[in-house]
Amino acid sequence: MKRMEVMGKNKKSTVNQNTNDLTVYKVGAAFALLVLSLLALGRILNVYATGSTFDVVYRASQTVWTLCVILCAASVAAFIVLRKKSIRKVFPYVFVLSLLAGVTALDLRYFWTEHATALYMLHAAVYCLYIIFCLYRSEFFCFSLAAVFAGFSFYFYSKGLGMNARTAIIAIVTALVLAAVALLANVLSIRLLMSDDGAGSIKNISKARGIKGALTQMVETCRKQTEGLAAASQRLVLSYCNCPERAQQVKAMIREKCPAIGEIVMMPTSALSSMYANDGGIVIAY
Repeated sequence: MKRMEVMGKNKKSTVNQNTNDLTVYKVGAAFALLVLSLLALGRILNVYATGSTFDVVYRASQTVWTLCVILCAASVAAFIVLRKKSIRKVFPYVFVLSLLAGVTALDLRYFWTEHATALYMLHAAVYCLYIIFCLYRSEFFCFSLAAVFAGFSFYFYSKGLGMNARTAIIAIVTALVLAAVALLANVLSIRLLMSDDGAGSIKNISKARGIKGALTQMVETCRKQTEGLAAASQRLVLSYCNCPERAQQVKAMIREKCPAIGEIVMMPTSALSSMYANDGGIVIAY
């Protein structure tokens, strides 16, 4: 008997233990860096607000900003030029951290401590978004990114900017970012097609963008695996998690593409199957 499932939204596969262990380390490192970043920023702001040490931070901000621009440019160039994946993985981190430090230095140089609260929010947002990316990825990260951007917009509006060109630009950019994130979330909507490995475990056999693509792959896999069998000789069980309409669509696709499938039994998921499939997921066995 073969068993396949298309997982619903925001469900992260746990089939690769090494990947899971690495994610734990990444999240822990990000949280530690977040705490250190906020402590360092607080120390810098305290020193910068003191007249006797103002010049030290002011002069250093220019050096830091320049160095960060160079690091950002170098990391982008290296990411494009180099082909070894293990090395390329480092440069996105270099770019983001350099950009964060550069923006902080530039803001301190030209606005002194006026945007202290915004800088704290920025550092917290960057590390929290990375943690979200590690744990959930895909559309949830995109929605979180949009929420952060909108939060910064509301923060600056709360400072009493008034109706002027600056506020209009912020509103327009916010609207564009929200629209772009919505589009990106739809494009990056990755669905996993899972199956048994013959030894009692679940494995990921393919990925698809969007639920339609994943269900099409599922039906196509079923067709290939039952190809050559006698017509209507196989019994198929189709389980669904809170998506009866989607289940009916899959049933119709199987009827059309898989002549070897005869009886199709449909039932809602429960208990363990619901946990595997998640909300909106489909499981078939034949």
